Amino acid sequence: MTWHIRSNIGDGDSTLFWLDNWCDSGVLKNLFPDLFRLESNKRCSVKDRLYNSMQVTSNWHWKSSPSSDRERDQLNVLSNILSRVKVKEEKDKWWWGDCNDPSPFLVANARKLIEVKMFDLDQFKFPWNRWAPLKINAFVWRASLNRMPTKDALRHRGIMVDPNCPFCSSFTESAGHILIWCGTTVELWNKVMTWCKNSNFNFSSIHDMVLSPEKWAGDKCYKDHGRCNFIRDMVYMEGKKCLHI
Repeated sequence: MTWHIRSNIGDGDSTLFWLDNWCDSGVLKNLFPDLFRLESNKRCSVKDRLYNSMQVTSNWHWKSSPSSDRERDQLNVLSNILSRVKVKEEKDKWWWGDCNDPSPFLVANARKLIEVKMFDLDQFKFPWNRWAPLKINAFVWRASLNRMPTKDALRHRGIMVDPNCPFCSSFTESAGHILIWCGTTVELWNKVMTWCKNSNFNFSSIHDMVLSPEKWAGDKCYKDHGRCNFIRDMVYMEGKKCLHI
């Protein structure tokens, strides 16, 4: 993600010379590893290494001077890159994107990048409920992704446990079974659906259950309230299962 965050150099005081992405070529420690090994202060700023009189001048502090052909070649290339740098009397600014299309850095952009890298965007977007505590939302979100430590998940990871549901002892305990389809759970959901004035209890998955209030007649507040009840009662069933075990 560091490649997407770059510094627009002002005076160079808040930008790390070797470690930050600030020139068009990329992060300097990756481009010139031999010179980076010779650097005496690897967290030096751009301002520490460059100063501007009539033109930008390098101010090196090596552990030992570049002596091998490889080191001298890297220094020549680096000097050529630095000759195009302009140091200004203003603070550094941080931007998002490549050098051809930069934009001011926003946390929202970082979040989008993390979502692209970590999650399958084809998965449904979990409707976080503002009426339920964060940890309750997180529990149901994990259940919808089948990331609960249910018995079938444990056996899939090589942990040998009795796979049967602790309530009915007739089916394998999975997130969908324990939270939706088990007979004990169905009794609870019938009461919840009656309270919500909705008799349609026919869910194919936790995804389907969480999204079902969107199909109900009523305003957004009513739908959010119904989803909050679903989320709360799924956590209740998980707690009841733990006590039953």
